[in-house]
Amino acid sequence: MTEEKEKDRTSKSMIGMPLYSIQEGIPLGLIKQILISGKNKAVEGFLVEKRRFSREEKILPFPAVSGFGEDTLTVERQTLLERKGQNQQFLQAIRSPLPIIGARVFTAGGKTLGKVEEYRFSVEDGRISGLEIAGDGFFRVRSLVDGSCIIAIAPRTIMLKDEALETAVALENSFVLGMETAAAAVLEKASDIKSNASEAGRKLSANFNEAMGRLKLRSEEGDRELAEALGLEVELPDMDDLGATEEEAQQEERKAEREQ
Repeated sequence: MTEEKEKDRTSKSMIGMPLYSIQEGIPLGLIKQILISGKNKAVEGFLVEKRRFSREEKILPFPAVSGFGEDTLTVERQTLLERKGQNQQFLQAIRSPLPIIGARVFTAGGKTLGKVEEYRFSVEDGRISGLEIAGDGFFRVRSLVDGSCIIAIAPRTIMLKDEALETAVALENSFVLGMETAAAAVLEKASDIKSNASEAGRKLSANFNEAMGRLKLRSEEGDRELAEALGLEVELPDMDDLGATEEEAQQEERKAEREQ
């Protein structure tokens, strides 16, 4: 199974696509909803939103589509569109839609594969040709499961054959995924290195300050040892003696003034 067949369309690419009549050459509206048949596991038609002067929405049966362009759908003539309540089959699909996107996917063997993020259908017969399943469950990356593996489509759930596990195709490049994982690991490592470097810087600063303190202490001890070796005494003068000497000097100065 190739990743994307040339004659397949994705559901999201259809929503909002304009519809034109070939014979009249006029726009008939925009695709509003894809109508799914759970029984046939296929697209059976499209709900076309009403135009400005139209009284109601119309149904475009799948067989009535003339062309699936990249940007436009065409129908041979506008009379091929049906009124909303004209066909009971389409009315049931509108009232009880099968929201494939967001549905949880299981296998017959009991494996939970994840949720559908997108689905594809064949432009030839409307058959659901593939399911794109998110890479946050059983699959490590977003993967495409072939539509032939679908057993049943129900509201909010889809059941697959067990062979879907073997035939699934990865839609994300494993090399790019590996590079992203490696880049995340590098960023985490860089953050750890930065944190370790900051811690090492703090320790280095503390060790430096401690070493400088020890060096200063040793320098003072060396000065005292040198003074002792030279027979010198390095002592601070007594503060009481300094005060007494200053008082005697003042008394002598006053005595000299009186004698004059």
